Formats: sequence, C-alpha cells, structure tokens
Amino acid sequence: SRVRETDLAAYAHQDVPFERLVDELNPTRSLSRNPLFQVMLVLQNLPEAQGQWDLPGLRVAPLDEGPADATARFDLSLTLVEHRDETGAPAGLIGGLLYAADLFDESTAQALAQRLVRVLEQVASDPSVRLSQVEVLDEVEREAVLWGWNDTAAGVAEGTFGGLFEAQVALTPDAVAVIGAGRSWSYAELDAAANRIAHELMGRGVGPEDLVGVMMERSPELIAVLLGVGKAGAGYLPIDPRHPASRIAFMLDDAAPVLTVCTTTTEPSLSAAAADAPRVVFDLLDLSGLPGTAPSDADRVAPLHLDHPAYVIYTSGSTGTPKGVVVSHRGVGSLAAAHIARLGAGGGARVLQFTSLSFDVAFAEFCTALLSGGALVVAGSEMLPPYGSLGEVTAAFGVTHLMMPPSVLAAADDLAPSVRTVSVAGEVCPSSLVERWAEGRRFVNAYGPTEATVIATMSGPLSAGVGAVPIGRPIENTRTYILDDHLRPVPPGVTGELYLAGAGLARGYAKRPALTAERFVACPFALGERMYRTGDLAYWTADGQIVVSGRADDQVKIRG
Repeated sequence: SRVRETDLAAYAHQDVPFERLVDELNPTRSLSRNPLFQVMLVLQNLPEAQGQWDLPGLRVAPLDEGPADATARFDLSLTLVEHRDETGAPAGLIGGLLYAADLFDESTAQALAQRLVRVLEQVASDPSVRLSQVEVLDEVEREAVLWGWNDTAAGVAEGTFGGLFEAQVALTPDAVAVIGAGRSWSYAELDAAANRIAHELMGRGVGPEDLVGVMMERSPELIAVLLGVGKAGAGYLPIDPRHPASRIAFMLDDAAPVLTVCTTTTEPSLSAAAADAPRVVFDLLDLSGLPGTAPSDADRVAPLHLDHPAYVIYTSGSTGTPKGVVVSHRGVGSLAAAHIARLGAGGGARVLQFTSLSFDVAFAEFCTALLSGGALVVAGSEMLPPYGSLGEVTAAFGVTHLMMPPSVLAAADDLAPSVRTVSVAGEVCPSSLVERWAEGRRFVNAYGPTEATVIATMSGPLSAGVGAVPIGRPIENTRTYILDDHLRPVPPGVTGELYLAGAGLARGYAKRPALTAERFVACPFALGERMYRTGDLAYWTADGQIVVSGRADDQVKIRG
C-alpha cells in the first residue's frame, strides 16, 4: 500500500527479486518473522518430461532444488509437485515441508504435514464434503483433547456449602475458623452463630430459591451471615457498600432479594440506592434466644437440594448490562476438593480473605479455609491493598495462602515468610510474576469465569523459566474443550475458543433465558449436557496444558 501505482506498473511484466519487492513495500521489520508473509505454498504443475516442452532451440531439464538441509527463508514453505503417468493423466502429488527450526520442532512439522495429507485425502475421496466435516485430528489426538485430558471424574464430598461446613465442624470443632482484628472464632462458635442467623431468616420465611442480599463490611460476622443464609436454604447476593448507588439499585431491582442484611454502618448506602428495599439490620438483632443447632429440611420452608442457588454474582457489565450469574451448590464439592488438594490447604492453613465479596474468588477463599479445617483471615480493609501492604498483613496474621489477580501481586512490596502458597487468577499471568514469587513456595495459576463456580482449571506448581504461563488442566469433575467455529476440537498448538463443562457449570443468568441459551449451549461430546462458551481463545500444549491467548470478541481486560 506504500508503493505508488506507477511504481508497480513498471514491474508488471518483470520477475522482481524478492528483496527488491521488500525494499519497495518497506513493511514493518521484525527479527521474529519474514517482513511480507510467513507461509509460502508452491505448486509445481508444469509437464515433467522434457519432450513435453515446446521451447525451440533450448534443451530443458529439471533443476535440483538444492540440499535437503537448505536454510528456511520463511516460517513454513510447502512445495507440491504434480505428477502424471505416461498417458498424461494425473498421478498424484508429492511434496516437502521446509520449516524454520527456531520456530518449530520436527514433531510439530511432521504433525502439520500429516494433517494436510489427512485433509487432502478426505477432500479427494469426497469433493462434496463440507469444510466443517473435514477431520483434521487423528484418532490419538482426538482421544487426548476430548477425553484423555478431560479424564477428571473424581469422587468428592457432595453437599451444600453449609452442609460441607457442618461436616468440617464435626471433625475440628475447636480449631480456629475465622480470625479478625483482635478476635477469633472456633469452628463450633462460627457454626452456632450461623445457625442462629439461619433460624432468624427461616422465621422470616426465607428458604430455597430465595435470594438474600448481604451488604456488610468485612468482619467475622459477615462470614457467619453468609453461612446462615446458606443454612436457611437461600442463596446470597453480595452487595459492596462502596459501589455506586446506581449499581446497587440495579442489582436490587434485577435480582429482587426477599431482604437484605446490612449494618448500621452500611444501611445509609442501602437507603440511598433503594429506600424501600426490605432489610434486616444485623447489629440491631437479638439472636440470643434462637437455637444454635443446625437447621434441617424439617425446619426449612422447603427441602434444600444441590441445584438450588448458593449465590448470585453480578458481572461487571464490561460486555453490556451487568448479568446475575446463578451458581448452585452442585460444583462446591469439586471446587473445594481441587483447592484443598492442589493448594495444600488443611489444618494450620491461614487463608487471607482478600477478594471483595462481590467477586466469586471470595467464595473460593471460603471453601479453601472453612472446608479444610484451616482458618479464614478477615483483615480490615485498611490493612489490604491499596490502603495497606501485603507484606505487613501477611506477617501480622501469619498468612499461609493467598489468592489474588496477578496485577495485585505484581504491585506487592513483599510477602511474609509464612506465605507458602500463592494462587493467581482473573487475568493472564506474566512469566515475570512466576520468576519473582515462585521460589520457595507453591505458585499456581488458576482460571475460571463466574459461570463455572469460580475455578475451572488450575496449573501445577510453577517455577522460573516456564515461558507462556499455562492455566493448567480442568479440575475435578470439570471438562474443557478448545473448539473451532464449527464446534470441532482443534489440534494441540492450534488456537480455538475455550468451552467448559461439568459439575461446576452455573444454572445460567438470572431472568435472562435468551442470553443463557446463547452462552450455555448443548455439548456435542456428552449427551444431555451443556457447555459454557467463555469467549476466551486458548490452545493445548503438547503435554495437555492450556494456555489462554486472547479473546474471541473485542473485549479487553485491564487489571482483571
């Protein structure tokens, strides 16, 4: 486009040296690629026999293309030569693939050549075949990407969040469950407080399929309220009192919780957003006369099942109007099992409750601590970034486990020696972060949209020199598919769109059946199941790890 039409006209009937063409076009130079194109296809289909040429006065013979170890001028150069039999009828093609060894290894080049042959054979045998029906993968590759790397079926403890917590209370009643500023609660104490809240809510008619808004500041009481809502059978709707009044009003109007639990501190923000919203002011309640025993289905307004909502989290609205994602209890057991096993949680663990309640990673923090026998550290907002220091808060409470976006960790000044596990999620993790923080501790990169019960994949422990940081493989009872536009699996190394399936899939978007049907689609690899279309682009590595490489739409993420 930089060459004038008159300049090009001068070469219209000439063979132009490639280097001269590059000079005239003057494209942007890069040492990582050829300046004009990266892949070249050459088809040699002129007659082979010398007698077939009609060039008076000349003798014509084939020119040797040179040694097989010739230097590659492009990333990939594919040369095909057409052959004919003695009658002149087509007799097939032979060819060779020349690749740049600093970009491809031999096995990758061989796989590309084999896939091309596979495609050509199918098209040649049936010229009417649809492009979407052409199979690129061989049986081994197809088995790996669809089933082998998705072999995640595992027996996990199934139950509601409240029910699984009660099971842990029975195991470690005297262990520390929640640590706040200047005080702590044991598992038995937290359970009793949550049970009293549950009985209070049930007395107000709250039960399964109901939503209860929770608009409270960070405190141990907040954790008790969340557990109490779940024990009553309802799902919680987290509302950040620091959010704009317009967003709070939208969430309350859209989700229509039966009531909202607030405090005398946060009630003004609730009134400013929705003056008539039904509410319960927690610090004005007298719960002392209520039973501290766990409620059963006999106490609830209706039986509680795994498919009832555990919580509803509203998206940011980056792709339009914020959407309420309805997440059931169905995937809680798998989420907890994955975090406890892969992050090394359990007795003695202290998990920092860092994430805002309005983000679903907070629920993963609850599960990692409270369903393993560890302690959940609920520090005040003033101690957490951007107001406080990660180094200071982790040292003050002896924190052992951190979960946060990579950009927050990148801004950290220090971490206490007690921090032995770091898990990042929410955005692409740069390798520099692994280089800085992985030494001497477990560093894990996790991935998952709100629509998949927080986390869908996790890497193993990462170390320096990892290169492109993978998001790992699917967690327990979760499956991942990387598909093309026709919902067919792509080979390892090829970018496609990432889809999720399995126990953790959300029920859908609250009051948005059309959008739910658009994003939660039928899974072609499991009869009667759904899969969630993430919109993220990704590829499989040769050993079955997943690397996220961008978005299928125009969305851009900034600091998560």
